[in-house]
Amino acid sequence: METDLVSKVSDIRLNTEHQDILYGPVPFQKKNLVLWLPLATETYLDFNGHRIHRRQDLSNYLLFWVDDRQTIEKPKTTEVPLESSPGT
Repeated sequence: METDLVSKVSDIRLNTEHQDILYGPVPFQKKNLVLWLPLATETYLDFNGHRIHRRQDLSNYLLFWVDDRQTIEKPKTTEVPLESSPGT
């Protein structure tokens, strides 16, 4: 996936921004699951008179998985003893 800045942002002197993200299948053994996640990103900027190139490689993903089970039951009631009136 690629993105580009539509127009300059003069207030912060951002003239150019281009980002390229490479996605690919990432297998997770514990849940026998494959997700498409970012594998690498590249960003190019012309910002405040500087040209910047940044590359990031992404790997070693960890899967965080939560199983949730809900059981709905009738509410449990407790009997409250009636208080006797004063003088009785």
